[in-house]
Amino acid sequence: MSSTESSARSFRARVRITILVPLGVWTTAFDCRHLFPALSELTNLYYVGGDGQQAKPNPLAPAIVALPRPLEVAVFNGQFPVVGAQVRFTASNGALPNGTLTQIAVTGADGVASVVWRVAPAPNTQTCAAQLLEAGAPVAGKFNHINFSATLAVA
Repeated sequence: MSSTESSARSFRARVRITILVPLGVWTTAFDCRHLFPALSELTNLYYVGGDGQQAKPNPLAPAIVALPRPLEVAVFNGQFPVVGAQVRFTASNGALPNGTLTQIAVTGADGVASVVWRVAPAPNTQTCAAQLLEAGAPVAGKFNHINFSATLAVA
């Protein structure tokens, strides 16, 4: 056989799919396949924008100050945006649009959920976390957690 004939041959490989045990009839003892999640399980939370902002408070009249840009996250299932997903934003200090430290935002047609965060006059560094909810509750270890931080620009 020439070298051109051998290179034209297809490569054959064998992979063990299952281990069968003869117990009168063949029975599966172990499934050797590495299963991957279903496409409906590829949904996750991704960072879009708003981290690392600075706000300039008035030193003579301390009050909460809105950041220049909203905090934004996106929910996608593979390459497709998820409409109507619930994302919980939780701030360490300041206030979210509803006046509290926690707010649930819903994703729009582009898969993006956003909130405007108003930071408190202290401490200088503050944080806000976003987490994707499933049936109104967080699911530990299933989705990404996105953390935002903001600082007060003080001289």
